[in-house]
Amino acid sequence: MADVQAAAATSSRSGLCGELFHDAFLIPWSPSAPLRVCVGLQLQADSGVRYNRVTLHIHHAASSDTPPSSVQRLYPKGAMVSFPGLSAKDFSNRLVHREPGTFPFLTVKVPSMLQVLSFFPPTVMVTFQFMDSSQLRDQGNYHFRQKNYDGAVQLYGMCIDKLVASGDPAIDAKSLVLAYCNRAQCFLLLGRWIEAYDDCIKALELDPHHGKSSFRLGKALHHMQEYSLACDVLEKTGERNCPENTGGVVAEQLEKSRTFLAQSTLGNYGEFLQKYLTSAESCKAGHNAPECSEYLEPVAIRLTPDGKGRGLFATKDLKAGSLVLVSNAMAMARWKNSKDTFRSLQGDVVTELVQRCMRSKADLQRLDTLPDSSQSKRTDVPSMSLFGPNQAARAGVEPPQGHAIIRDCQLEDVDAERIERIFLTTGYASDGEHRSDLARALIGADLFCGLWLLPSFINHSCFSNLSQIDVGRAAFFHATRDINAGDELTVSYIDAHDSWALYRRQRCSQFGFECHCKRCAVEAAYDEKIKHISSVYTENMVYNSFIDPGAQRFLAGLAPQIEAVIQDASDEEKYIIQTAYIAAYVSYYMEIRSSAGSSILIHEGEVPPPASLARALRFCVPGHYKTICRLRDELYVPLEVSDFCSWIGSDCGQNEQTGLELLRRMEAGTWPWQIRMNKQMAQHGLRN
Repeated sequence: MADVQAAAATSSRSGLCGELFHDAFLIPWSPSAPLRVCVGLQLQADSGVRYNRVTLHIHHAASSDTPPSSVQRLYPKGAMVSFPGLSAKDFSNRLVHREPGTFPFLTVKVPSMLQVLSFFPPTVMVTFQFMDSSQLRDQGNYHFRQKNYDGAVQLYGMCIDKLVASGDPAIDAKSLVLAYCNRAQCFLLLGRWIEAYDDCIKALELDPHHGKSSFRLGKALHHMQEYSLACDVLEKTGERNCPENTGGVVAEQLEKSRTFLAQSTLGNYGEFLQKYLTSAESCKAGHNAPECSEYLEPVAIRLTPDGKGRGLFATKDLKAGSLVLVSNAMAMARWKNSKDTFRSLQGDVVTELVQRCMRSKADLQRLDTLPDSSQSKRTDVPSMSLFGPNQAARAGVEPPQGHAIIRDCQLEDVDAERIERIFLTTGYASDGEHRSDLARALIGADLFCGLWLLPSFINHSCFSNLSQIDVGRAAFFHATRDINAGDELTVSYIDAHDSWALYRRQRCSQFGFECHCKRCAVEAAYDEKIKHISSVYTENMVYNSFIDPGAQRFLAGLAPQIEAVIQDASDEEKYIIQTAYIAAYVSYYMEIRSSAGSSILIHEGEVPPPASLARALRFCVPGHYKTICRLRDELYVPLEVSDFCSWIGSDCGQNEQTGLELLRRMEAGTWPWQIRMNKQMAQHGLRN
């Protein structure tokens, strides 16, 4: 109680404080305002503000799927709060009055502007003041069981303070160990890894053989991505006689940390991907996808030689199909139901980013390496040690010192508006932002958006050398071509199957850059020669072109004309132009297979066979699921294991058992991803 009173006294000198007088609740997202937590504040009588009761609208305190009970635990009725550094004058100037008879409201743009001094009403705190350390720990245990982890942290802290302040040489070390250990578990559940680590260290300094503290230290290290140190701690924990060993909990966590260590240092994901891609889990579109470590051994951030700014580069030679990078989303939101919009998903992502930055100075510093829309081109090159796992182990120091490169960020540095600009500049969204409701229903949970840190440094190329596959929150990048050490790593920000004239040039312009890759250069060089053909192609390339017989015949008739233009071109130039106008060739083959072909004098032999177009696709756009589908469903060419290697990697695809299994399942239509799509289409009457 004394601590709360002292904090309130300090706050009253440097800002304002008061008591929350009703339960917090969520106000849904609207076009004019983001999702926010609403709660009433009773200001202290001597606050100097004209109104003694105001409503607080707290942005980024909760996401759209946060349960009401969890929202109430964030800002419980009776809690004491303060506004550090905010004067009565500033507070009054920020108040907004809307209607007579209602409380004015204050917008709190980031939760760190509001400090919770106590999660309990003053009357309850008086009761806690007269409790001994054992009773306080019991109260902490009770609130822990109620999932009030913030309140439990406060009570365990009071217990610790009372034990330490006693000044008794015969202090109850066992009680202090239990309080530190229990508070560490609360920090783990709140995602506050560094604080959990610190409490476990303090407990083990008092009792080096305390199994539960040792186990929780291992978990904290695991979440801090210090897998090597986590394994060391958990191995020693497993040798001790502690309750956690009885149920195999320690062994399970140790195996997980060992797996993550192998993934992060050696890139051993073959079995992980194999199990996911061939199991029913992949039907669930990532919701129940297994977790995995990050992997960034063969990459580094450097300045591009062409002056574009920063990019991601290979640090060693990589064969096609090699794993290049695995990155977990720093924040991510998935489309859950028809009420969700991309704007609401984006709001949830920004909220998660703000929450992470408030909990971790390291995350705030990592996010600060990314540009926002208000900045000019950045040329600073951040250290890779900011991003990788096992940094403390590599440096040979304790974990907090392993993050010594992190500057001394304060919570006030968390700027929600800048974080949103960073996300809008560097974030990633799956295809579907402008889809119809039916299309959204069909792709279901595949619709998502988020922010991945290192992938944000990867620049665009229509002739990219990386493929991407998403497994839950993890993005896997494999080499689609042989890559030399020092080569820049690229992905296509847009649909690389479309032509430069029809789509790619316009979309690149919308992103604010011009692409000068090999494909764009060749297509631009042929622009005048093929201008008339391109115009007709564009007019007929509508979404139902393969349903409208007239459009299909027009497109089919273009294929021989294109071949006449490129007859003297090199093989690579032919592949590029053929891929750009692939729909014309597919229409041509469809006309050949139908009796309608004779009506417009489509004759076999006027264009290369489908196998030649397959070579074109494999040259221009390897490593795409759409490429695999076109090879199978439109060109009717046999799929090869290498097609999967370009997409899901050689560690999984070139394995005979896995690669052939995927091929068999796709040919039979029994691949889990196909089953999921078929079920969704059947639900909407599009498939029997």
